[in-house]
Amino acid sequence: MIAVDTNILFYLLKEDYPSHGQAFRALSELSGARIAAVCIENGVEERWTADRDFAKFKGLKSSNPLVQ
Repeated sequence: MIAVDTNILFYLLKEDYPSHGQAFRALSELSGARIAAVCIENGVEERWTADRDFAKFKGLKSSNPLVQ
């Protein structure tokens, strides 16, 4: 299992931060199928995402909290 610390997400959001590119590459290596598998394996019932690809995984409800 991989747990992502908040500072990695911060680096990802700050394009002018020196570690932005490294954070982007590290997180892009995590495939959607792997994330979904970890969620299902650990009892996650719903994942908030803007990525529609997660809808194909049975047993994991996906919703976009940015859409009303």
